[in-house]
Parts: sequence; structure tokens; C-alpha cells
Amino acid sequence: MRKTHAYISLINLDHNIRTIQQLNGSERLILMIKANAYGHGLVPIANHIKGKCDCLGVAIPEEAVILRNAEIEQNILVLEGFFDRDDLVYFIENRIWTVIHNYHQLDILIQNPELIPEKIFIKFDTGMNRLGFQPSEAEALIAKLATITNRQNLVAMTHLGNADFGNDQRTWSQTDQLESILKKQALDNSIKNSPALASLKHLSNSWSRIGLMLYGADPMSVPLDNGGLSLKPVMSLKAPIMAIRTAKQGEAVGYGNHWIAPKDTTIATVAIGYADGYPRITANGSPVYINGQIAPLAGRVSMDMLTVDVSDIEAVKIGDMVELWGKNIPVETIASAAMTSNYELLSRIGERVPRYYE
Repeated sequence: MRKTHAYISLINLDHNIRTIQQLNGSERLILMIKANAYGHGLVPIANHIKGKCDCLGVAIPEEAVILRNAEIEQNILVLEGFFDRDDLVYFIENRIWTVIHNYHQLDILIQNPELIPEKIFIKFDTGMNRLGFQPSEAEALIAKLATITNRQNLVAMTHLGNADFGNDQRTWSQTDQLESILKKQALDNSIKNSPALASLKHLSNSWSRIGLMLYGADPMSVPLDNGGLSLKPVMSLKAPIMAIRTAKQGEAVGYGNHWIAPKDTTIATVAIGYADGYPRITANGSPVYINGQIAPLAGRVSMDMLTVDVSDIEAVKIGDMVELWGKNIPVETIASAAMTSNYELLSRIGERVPRYYE
């Protein structure tokens, strides 16, 4: 076997949960495990964190089904909610909470008053323009819902589009709109995501929905005033060197003449590629970590392997393990080199990469 794997540190996961709990204070906590727990493994992560939060958050009904089939009994919130009545029946039978964000969902609830989830999160569109009711519809909408469930079961929520930029005008516009609803409606609310929890501590909030911070990645696009968060990376992505050769000066390495050897260069081929989740677009020179040293990517990432310049690493050999990101290479470094986000890199780790938990 090629030994490519993602090592998942449950010790670091617990550390991050404690950090989140300290920041969150007395507010209730939803830990997000959608998208295969951001690539970390849905069921293993759910089993480990159950009891350490008030609710588990997923995106789609299928993820909730996987959790219930794995005998995960904790509260589950589905962010996209139900798509039809059959989904709603499953939600009720399996004690799953829902978000509603459109009148199709509302009509199904009104027409089936015997199928009302224990908690209904009402999503308002305050500026993301993806999902949600308009804030101007809040009064009539909540009045309709109050005919089929207790107001204590309703939570007003929105999603912040720019919280990772800290003190941002768009964020204040969004929060003002939700607060205008709450001034007229005595409801719990859910507004804080990871960057809001990190940078906007004064926001009024009943339920925090925290994802990226759980996995030890930086949720901010700008530095925090306090110097940052004491998070630890949960995933270390590793793969072995599978071949070593010399590229002569002027020779190309990999597809498309993407990298030309400036001198005779020792090239190590590493058993991981974009089919495993390491981005094809990652720039030449991007760092990997081998035997306590940094080596640069040299050549375009292939489907199943990539190549690095190991000329400056002594005694490098086939079988040596390479860290692509983790303890020594922040995932944000590779995200920047691939012109994407840490969210995408973590969540795109492929099925053929085994996860090892410790």
C-alpha cells in the first residue's frame, strides 16, 4: 500500500473544542460536521465530539441519515433543511431539526401540522443573496409558524458573508437587519460562525454555528487584533516518496513544461495528487515538509502524484514521509498557493485517502 493518509489528531480536536467553548461562553453551540466533517470523517468526528456541544450541524438530509444510521443520537440540525414531505417525515421520526429558507418548505409545514420538528431555524437573507426569507417578511412568517409550533421552538438565523474581514460594513448591515427582526420578535437567534466568534464577540447570539475553527484552521482573512487564535491543526496530510531521480539542467518535470530544471536537480516523486485532494493548480515553489526540512514543489501536480526538488535535503530516500499540510505546513499556505481557501482544501480530501485517528 502506498501509505498516503490523513492523520487526524483527536487531542488537537479536543483542544480546539475547549478554545471554542471559552470564546462561546454561555451561548449554545452547534459544531458543524458537514462535508464529511470538512474532510476529517463524518462518523468518527461525530462520535468523538458528541456530548461536547448542544447540536451537530450538517448541510443536507443525507448527512443526517448517515449519522442516525451510525446510531449518533445527539441533536442534528440540517442547514439546507428538507426538500420534500418525505424528508420531513424522516426528520420527525429521527428527531432532526431543520432550517427553513423558502415558502416551499413553509407550505409543507403548514399543510402537515403533525410533522413539526422540535426546533425550526428560520433563515433570513440579510445580504448573501443565496437562501432565506426577506427581513420584511418576518412578522407574517413568524405569525404563520406560531400557529403550528411554540415560538420557543423558533430560531431566527442569518449567515454573514464578510465576518472573516472583522470590522466590515457589510457585516454590520447584516447584523442590523437581523436585530431589527429581533426587536419585534422575541426569538432566539443564530448569527455567529467561526470568524464571527473569533472577531465579533459582542454580537447578540443564542446559537453559534462553528465549523472551520473546530478543525484548527484560521477562519480570518485579516489578522486578529489579539494576535490570533490558539488553535491546533487536526489534519496532517502525508504521503511517501515513491521515486527519486535527477532532472538535468534544462529538462522539464511533469506535464506541460510547467517547471524546467535551472540546474541538475534531485527530484522526488510523492504518492499524492489532485485525485486525492491536493490541488492541481498549486504553484511551483510551494512548500512540503520532509525529514525536518522544507522542499519546494517542482512541476505540475498530477492526478496521482506530485514532484518536489529535494536537492538540499540530505539522505532523502524512497519511503520517507512528506507532510503536505498539517503541523509544519499550515493549510492556509497551500490554499494561498492554490488560489483557494482552507475550507476547500480540507473538504476535498478524497475517499481513497485513509484517515487515521489518534
